Amino acid sequence: MSIRQWLINTLCRWCQLPTIDQLQAQITSYHTELDRNERQQQALYRVISKIRASLDLDVIFRTTTKETCKLLWVDRIAVYKFNENWGGSFVSNFEFAEPTWGEVGHWGQVTIWDDTYLQEHQGGRYRHNEPFVAADIHTAGLSKCHIEILEQFCIRAYATVPIFVGATLWGVLGAYQHSGPRQWTQQEIKFLSQVASQLGFAVKQAELLADTRQKALELQQANNWQDILFSIVAEIRHSLDLAIVFTTTAKEVRKALRADRVGIFKFDPNSNYEYGEFVAENVLPEYSSAIAIRVRDGCFGENYAPKYHQGRSQVLADIYQAGLSQCHLDILEQFQVRAQIVVPLMAKAELWGLLCIHQCHGPHQWQPSEIKFVQRLADQFSIALEHAD
Repeated sequence: MSIRQWLINTLCRWCQLPTIDQLQAQITSYHTELDRNERQQQALYRVISKIRASLDLDVIFRTTTKETCKLLWVDRIAVYKFNENWGGSFVSNFEFAEPTWGEVGHWGQVTIWDDTYLQEHQGGRYRHNEPFVAADIHTAGLSKCHIEILEQFCIRAYATVPIFVGATLWGVLGAYQHSGPRQWTQQEIKFLSQVASQLGFAVKQAELLADTRQKALELQQANNWQDILFSIVAEIRHSLDLAIVFTTTAKEVRKALRADRVGIFKFDPNSNYEYGEFVAENVLPEYSSAIAIRVRDGCFGENYAPKYHQGRSQVLADIYQAGLSQCHLDILEQFQVRAQIVVPLMAKAELWGLLCIHQCHGPHQWQPSEIKFVQRLADQFSIALEHAD
């Protein structure tokens, strides 16, 4: 230091003003902060660009967590997703960690972490869009059980911010330090919040796209089903051979509904609905055929026939959760049925038989559109029965 600088610094101290060294340090710190802010904004712009360029959430989250981890010089960035009861899990595809810390603790998998506080308070402080910052888990006033869980993940310091999808709390974006305590700056917390906001937008965008695709698929299915109904009507008009109508339609319907079996069951006349058999079906090869197997159901006439006669259908997602009688279960198990739609087939106001849609490989949650289609199909079969008679 020159004599001139020494004199100026001494005079500044006497006058209680910043010295040249202090001013230079402040200027350097200011430029460092500006540079950090600029890099954070550039990273945020890259995140926004990725979101606009891709609708793949895996790509968006992987890219974003990597960018954020590198920029903040933190050991790990991870995403915690809430479930319906406000428990949740860390999503393995939605995180990035420095190589040294990749597989420490319980990381590296979809890890369930049900925080009782968050469950009891339905998201806690995050519901109010508040972050949580801990420079050191041992001095942050956390409960003993909370610290023990954090230690299982080798977390020493962390900063977390909420991810909202619209007005709904979806999850939490967290920055985690494994190597030791860390003092988090307000600028870092602000940046994390900005990133979380963009991730929430990406999830919302993906949900809207999924909803649009689902509606387009449903519309396509409805059109396909309508075509099947039209073809049935045309075949009924040109053919009075019920065997051909039933067999052809069963194949088309099974494929359209992705069912394991579609069958037409006919009751024996004058048996009071106690006896009958399948007269037509289409079934996947891995399941046994139900054709021409005589069925006796002593429960049907009293317990079920009146309801079917009134036009009611039976829709079962799982036969073992439907409260069925044992005699009914025995018959369904004989044909390997696990889920079904059954609608009545009428002829001259009498219950002629049943149109049966079976899933054999496991339970199946039937959609309203599927049920409506089967009911409309049964109406056309009933018309065919009227013409045949």
